[in-house]
Order: sequence, then C-alpha cells, then structure tokens
Amino acid sequence: MIAASTWTVASPAGGLASATPSFTDTTAKTWLSGGTAGQVVRVTNRITTSIGRIDERSFDVRLVQR
Repeated sequence: MIAASTWTVASPAGGLASATPSFTDTTAKTWLSGGTAGQVVRVTNRITTSIGRIDERSFDVRLVQR
C-alpha cells in the first residue's frame, strides 16, 4: 500500500512542472505542464509503502508543441 508519493522533474526542466500530484493505495499520478518543445526531461516518482519500503521509478518525456 502506498503511504507517500513524491514527484520530481530533473533540472534543467525548461519550465516543465508537476502539478496536482495524488496517490491511492496502488497508484501514483501527476499532471505535467509547461516546458520547452524539443527538450527531453526525466520525471521521477518515489513512493514509500505502508511498511516503509521505498521504490523509485523514472521516465523520460519528450516535449512537443501542441
């Protein structure tokens, strides 16, 4: 069960930011906004479980013009 969740956006993020993060017992989510088209930015989520275990996962986001 997830007890805590923290999102980070690697620097330099070019204005990309995490907004409205939330989590349930089994999932963690956030919305990403901003940034500069053409950049690739690493986003990381670190969760702590109810028994104190820590898991960290990262992924790269390629920013494109909408």
